[in-house]
Amino acid sequence: METIECQAVWDILYPVISARISSPGFNKFFQESFASIDESGTFKISLNKGYNVFIDHIRDNYLNLLRESLKECKHDLPEQIKDISIDALGQGEALYTVEGQKEDKISLKPIIDKTRRRSTETPKELKAPNNFPSSDRYSFKNFVVGDSNRLAFATSKAVSESPGFSFNPLFIYGSSGLGKSHLLHAIAQETLSHNPYHRIEYLSAEEFSNIFIDSIKNQDGHNFRKRFRNVDILLLDDVQFLKNKTKTQEEFFHTFNALYSLNKQIVLTSDCQPHELDGLEKRLVSRFEHGQIVDVLKPEFETRVAILRLKRDSMNVHIPNEVLDFIASNIKSHIRKLEGALVRLVTYASTMGYEVNVSLAREVLGGQLENTSDRNLDITVILRQVAEYFDVGIKDILGKKRTQSIVTPRQVAMYLSRNLTEESFPTIADQFRRTHATVLHSCNAVNEQMELDQDFKDKVFFLKKRLENL
Repeated sequence: METIECQAVWDILYPVISARISSPGFNKFFQESFASIDESGTFKISLNKGYNVFIDHIRDNYLNLLRESLKECKHDLPEQIKDISIDALGQGEALYTVEGQKEDKISLKPIIDKTRRRSTETPKELKAPNNFPSSDRYSFKNFVVGDSNRLAFATSKAVSESPGFSFNPLFIYGSSGLGKSHLLHAIAQETLSHNPYHRIEYLSAEEFSNIFIDSIKNQDGHNFRKRFRNVDILLLDDVQFLKNKTKTQEEFFHTFNALYSLNKQIVLTSDCQPHELDGLEKRLVSRFEHGQIVDVLKPEFETRVAILRLKRDSMNVHIPNEVLDFIASNIKSHIRKLEGALVRLVTYASTMGYEVNVSLAREVLGGQLENTSDRNLDITVILRQVAEYFDVGIKDILGKKRTQSIVTPRQVAMYLSRNLTEESFPTIADQFRRTHATVLHSCNAVNEQMELDQDFKDKVFFLKKRLENL
């Protein structure tokens, strides 16, 4: 077969293949490869010999996806194209076409480049339909990063650059109003900027449940499954809403498995960690815990100020920094309340013709300011409560003893300090006279022990509730 025919086949296959395989993964293995069509009608992708040692891994991860793409393009391809394969080149085999060779080989790289250039000119109506409300406001660029959300931001960014291959599933948890939904929007937008062919579903767990119920009512299960099992990325917000919904959980379990088996990216958000999702089937919790779990905490003072400054700039108004510092010092619960307070202050000042200053902010926002004097929960308080509960001394917790009777309360105190205060890992490490790595290990150890020991979990939850009610 002539080279031109091979190129024509690849031009048809590439847009579909690239929609199924993330760009970084695709480029890594295939951009330096070569294509040919043999006499049996198999479109052969021959790897650069540097990847020969990974041939089994590459076939396991990509061959089924390539065959699905071929099947999807069947009506557009020449009839003689029957199959697609991934082959390793022999040690002595030439990488480029040489005279006398039976098969015409072409490098995929220039064709990838040519097809990619053409794909940027694809009309909007031919791009994959996506179900998410796009807004520049909710982009990675407009996400303010601090110690409270740095890991969640980094993992979300990695997912958008290589969906299905980095941190799958990704489980983001934290209280309402801390930026979880913002990250879901940003993942969708960033992914589509790399590959407009990706199919993305973004919705809340409540919406998923309602659509499922409607599909039962209308006897339309086939289209329901087709919609959610043929996406490249599923972004599900507030997964805690699935609690105690047995039938919806069962359907989501099968949807999860179908997507995961095809290396499709799944990102979930919740108001708590997977093991705290009472009313959710253990098999679902197990799958959530199989991936990467990251938290989004209340923003520390510096991050709150940065958020307010970004909001001020977007509103194009003049507000003195000391006013922003005042708001950030007195509103700590969540970002929506923080930004809402600024909008209310600016609206009032503009309407009444007043100058914005700290006195006006105190007057206008009086009802929204949080009375921090009523609750003074810090690491010292946590240490005192944990020491009292486990009947050990604070000096022992902060000391060097490594007996189990001391290590357990020490790790619990670190875990609660991370979950109930705004302090970063380095700050907690300083307070406990340990390293950052030790604090991280302690938090993970407590999480793991709670999964294995219900009695231990009950003790930790009891302490957490007691501290929250101080």
